[in-house]
Amino acid sequence: SETYQEIFHSPVRMYYGTKDQVIRIAVARLAARYQRAMGGGSVRMMKVVDANHRGTFLAAASDSLSWFNSFR
Repeated sequence: SETYQEIFHSPVRMYYGTKDQVIRIAVARLAARYQRAMGGGSVRMMKVVDANHRGTFLAAASDSLSWFNSFR
């Protein structure tokens, strides 16, 4: 996917699992580096230790509400 090549103007959290069997850590970091290089909004990498692809999704979903509420 080339979605990471869109420039994000809002803060973004990018989650990656250290045991993700679908998305390699280098690919996850590439998306964040691209955003920073192109002047995208605030990008924060969120490492989920020992998480596979589903575990990473669950961690991101679990954190989302409190993160969104922090912008109020």
